Amino acid sequence: MNRFRLISFGVAASLAASQSHAVLITEWDYRNDAGFLSFENTNENPAGITPSGLTALGVDYSGPLAFGPTLDGLPTGLSWGNGGDQSSLTLGSSTGVFGDEGRLDSVTPGGISGTVFTGGPAVDGVGVVHSNFAIPQGSETLGKAVVLDGLELSVAEPAAYGPLDFAAPTLAFGIYFEETFNGISSNCPYGDGNPACEDLFVITIPTEAEVSVDVDADTFEFSVDFRLDNDPTTELGQYEYTITTLLQGVDVIGFDANSEQCTNAGIAVDTECWGFLTEEGQDNYLAASYRITATDVTEPATLAVFGLSLLGLAGVRRRQA
Repeated sequence: MNRFRLISFGVAASLAASQSHAVLITEWDYRNDAGFLSFENTNENPAGITPSGLTALGVDYSGPLAFGPTLDGLPTGLSWGNGGDQSSLTLGSSTGVFGDEGRLDSVTPGGISGTVFTGGPAVDGVGVVHSNFAIPQGSETLGKAVVLDGLELSVAEPAAYGPLDFAAPTLAFGIYFEETFNGISSNCPYGDGNPACEDLFVITIPTEAEVSVDVDADTFEFSVDFRLDNDPTTELGQYEYTITTLLQGVDVIGFDANSEQCTNAGIAVDTECWGFLTEEGQDNYLAASYRITATDVTEPATLAVFGLSLLGLAGVRRRQA
């Protein structure tokens, strides 16, 4: 072996040794829970809004708010309306089957746990049901609420790296609710008025989430990236993972930037927003599911350095010749 080849081999071996063997997490155990951090009526106080249920899975809180260390103790339900059929929001696991028109048949109150595979199908998460019933005139109605949604992951495979726990960023969703007038269906601001006007929820998405909306398919996706190690030269640092949440089950509607709906919901200026429409006189189920994907983030500079090293060695060899 001539000297150029020997040195080239040495450079390659040295670079390879400096890069640890990449480890891809293929299976995760997860726990997902969500609760209402705050809520208020249209007069900006909690009067007339009754909380119920409590988060109790012990999911770690990971976010900027002065809250924690877990999501335990938050109400999972809100109801309003004086007597009769009250309207309500209930957070719970979206297990079950989809019925007619792709709408979920049931939501079980409380959090959910299970297993999710990297690159595999989506799994059940915490969704919400809006029981939308006519309430007496003069009743307080929900105006705004903030939902904390936490997801805790634990490495299951490769087993040698478990149990390594990771708390995904806890997302804080703002909800602006608009109870519609049902007296004259021809004046419905949303929906066709059959059999009554639909109600509106506009949601605010945390800035750390990347959003994708398909209004025609009535699907709403948002994604958050994370790494188990920020050093790309370590075994666990060579992959970046993406948690994607899919919401579906009710009609999705989009609003132009600076519209009344976006402004009322506190959306930033010049930013479009989206909402969900719920039908009157029935339970409306918004199902949530998660999937995890991975991207190899090995530094391309490694190959570049190796290439430059070989070019430099080739130059040396030509000069010596």
